[in-house]
Amino acid sequence: MSLAVWPSTLTGHLEQIDQQVEIAVRRTVMESGRIRQKRRFSVDLATHNVRFYFTDAQWATFQTFYQQSINNGQDWFTMSLRVGGLGGIQSYTTRFISGSNAGAYNIKYQEPYWLLTAQVEIQGLPLMTEATLNTYLITSLMDTFAGDTMVTFSGVQMEVF
Repeated sequence: MSLAVWPSTLTGHLEQIDQQVEIAVRRTVMESGRIRQKRRFSVDLATHNVRFYFTDAQWATFQTFYQQSINNGQDWFTMSLRVGGLGGIQSYTTRFISGSNAGAYNIKYQEPYWLLTAQVEIQGLPLMTEATLNTYLITSLMDTFAGDTMVTFSGVQMEVF
């Protein structure tokens, strides 16, 4: 069964407030010796606090999508988000999770919009490949010292060209 897709009529009305990434490693303090670490899961999960501004028609669309397409918020769905700054807005597997008030979302009417706040969980955060990271670091270092011919870095003198 394929995942439901976030309605395109709601895409442009999203603000991401913040992001928390769940630690994939469990640390165990031993009676003696080093602390042990064990990977808990292989896919990083990130939680985002989000805010939507809906017109009456968009609010009705959201309610229908939430109740019928994603089983009252229980099912995963795909949604376009800007996560981590890599490649701009991309499609991610997402689901609503219960917030601090034990509900999946909070809704409040603020003339002329419905303001909906919620927490969503995102699977598979985008990561740079090692080659891309190395290229980025080298480029950043060269940009930092542009115009200099000799730079001392950690006690070592290097020629920048």
